[in-house]
Amino acid sequence: MLPQAVLCLAFGTLASAQAACYWRNGGEQTVAKYWPCSNDTSDPLSHVCCKIGESEDTCLPNGICEAFAPTNETRGLWFRESCTLQNWEAGGCQDLCSSGDEQRKNDVTVTPCDGTATSEFWCCGDSDACCTDPNLEKFKVDPLFKAVITSSLLPSPTSASIPPSSPSSSNTPTPSPTETQQNNVSAGLSTGAKAGIGVGAAFGVIALIAVGVFIGRRTHKKRKEATEATSYYEPVKEALPPAYRHEAPIDEASRYEAPTTQTQAPVELAGDQINPQELSGRGR
Repeated sequence: MLPQAVLCLAFGTLASAQAACYWRNGGEQTVAKYWPCSNDTSDPLSHVCCKIGESEDTCLPNGICEAFAPTNETRGLWFRESCTLQNWEAGGCQDLCSSGDEQRKNDVTVTPCDGTATSEFWCCGDSDACCTDPNLEKFKVDPLFKAVITSSLLPSPTSASIPPSSPSSSNTPTPSPTETQQNNVSAGLSTGAKAGIGVGAAFGVIALIAVGVFIGRRTHKKRKEATEATSYYEPVKEALPPAYRHEAPIDEASRYEAPTTQTQAPVELAGDQINPQELSGRGR
């Protein structure tokens, strides 16, 4: 029971050390399976959270989370998920399909226009209708995530508009690459550094716990062996000392020997030496 409890504590500590993930509305994603796509704080993907705790998702280079890839028989399934930055307005998050109230507090299904994970244009939801309908919101996604998402309808501080059928959106300015890079670095240093420190601390705790378990098990084993050895111990019976005897020295002068009895032949008395007597006839 002790090793299992220690292991549970170790994995719980590691999970708690992972950087927190947040929805577009600032709410925290409380499911422990959501982790950053990279531990390298210089990588923009270190801000993208996908459900990779049990290898359920795959982090794509474009910042989208792939639940499963398409095959000849089935379509793929992709999501825009959460971010390590609580304030998405600062930039650095995959801001795809996050304008609606429900979209701001949930994972959102997204669909590529060409049916592949490397598609340039994406639609919100499980339909690719936006790819051909100019009145529906369509997003252009770079092959490599740079925290810049462009929308065909709703520009945001971190995105630029794609000119739709309406000419009014052509005046929307596009941020320069240098400015975008500076935003990424400034947004990622504090949270990313904290995440790296937290992960390192978690592995240190796990190492200490493992050493403690090893020492504890060895101590328990030694105590058990000592207890078993004591229960089977039989005390050695010590030989009793020989009974103390004392023999007095023999004094030849005081030695006594009983006289030897010599057997003599019976002697019969001569008959003429006895005078016979006759008893009186009177009664008593």
